[in-house]
Amino acid sequence: MAVDAGGAARPRWQRILFQLVLSVPELAIAYGFGFAVFMGAMALGCRVLGASVCDSAGALAIVVAGLGAAIVAGVAYWIAALALGLAGWRRARYTLDAVAALIAVATIGTAYWRAYSAEAEARGAAEAARRNEAAVREAWVAELRQHPERHGAPGVVPPMLQVVDLGQGVEVTNTTADWLVVALARVLEDQQGQWRACALLTVGEISDYYSYSIGPGRTVRYAPIPDCAAGFVGAPLEYRVGEPFRNDVGFWSDSAFATPEGRVP
Repeated sequence: MAVDAGGAARPRWQRILFQLVLSVPELAIAYGFGFAVFMGAMALGCRVLGASVCDSAGALAIVVAGLGAAIVAGVAYWIAALALGLAGWRRARYTLDAVAALIAVATIGTAYWRAYSAEAEARGAAEAARRNEAAVREAWVAELRQHPERHGAPGVVPPMLQVVDLGQGVEVTNTTADWLVVALARVLEDQQGQWRACALLTVGEISDYYSYSIGPGRTVRYAPIPDCAAGFVGAPLEYRVGEPFRNDVGFWSDSAFATPEGRVP
C-alpha cells in the first residue's frame, strides 16, 4: 500500500488519477519513440530494397510503411505504459518510459547532428567553390593584364565586337564564330583617379541582363540604368568580354580591373 510523507496511506483513487495524469507527458515520449521507429523503418527499408528505390517513386511506399510502424509503435508504448501504471507495476512503467525516452532522445539527437553535419559540409563545399571561383577569375584577369592586345583604355572597342555607340544606348555585334559573354558600362574618371560607372543592361526581349552571352553574328542592344544614365551621356564604354570559367579569350577595358567582380547594379 502506498504511503505518503506523513505515513498515511494514499487513497486508491489518487493513485489511479496520478497514473492517468502521468500518461499526458508520456504522449511526448510516444511521439519521439514513434519518430525513432519511423527513422529505423526508413533505414531498414532502404537497406533491404536498395538505395535506388529510396531515390525513386518507390520511396513513397517505404514512407507509408514507416509512418504506419511509427504510429503503431507509439500507440502501443503509450497504452502499455498506462496499463502497467494502472495495474500497479509502477517501476516497470518508469523503466519503459526511460527506455522509450532514451531511444527518442538518441534518435532525435542523431537526426539533428546529421542535419548539422550536412549543413556544415554544404557550407564548406560552397566556401571552397567560392575560393576556387575567385582563384580562377584572378588568374584569368591576370592573364588579360599580361597581354596588351587583350585590354585597352575605356572606349577602345574589342577586336571581336562591332559596336554602334548611340550616346546612351549601344548596339553590340559578335563578329566571331563563338559565343561571347559581354558586359558593358559607361565610365568616368574622377579627380582622384577613381572610375565612376553606370552599368548598361540588355533591352528588348532579353532585357535586364548586365552580362549576356551573344551568339555568332548576333546583335544585342544595351541601355544604361535610368538612375545614372543622365550623368554618363557620351561617356566612354567599359568592355568586359569573355568568361573566365569557360577559359574564353577575352578583352577588358583598363577601368574594369579596378572592379573585377563587375558593375552589377
